Amino acid sequence: MARVETVRIEGLAQLDRALRELPQRIANRGLRASVYAGAKVIRDEARSRAPKAAQSLGPKQPPPGTLKRSVIMKHIR
Repeated sequence: MARVETVRIEGLAQLDRALRELPQRIANRGLRASVYAGAKVIRDEARSRAPKAAQSLGPKQPPPGTLKRSVIMKHIR
């Protein structure tokens, strides 16, 4: 079962201090979750703004919606 820790933070200095006090593994997990949430917002907005053709543009062109589907998030180590 996962352990839950609650921390109240006001300001960047307190955030920095709180992250330094956490074990490295827990801090990285929290940062990864935060970055994932932010990247998801950006990905969804990029997908919503990507144009989509009403019909196929020709035999050598990708099908409509290819650009929208190609906007992805990727975890890089």
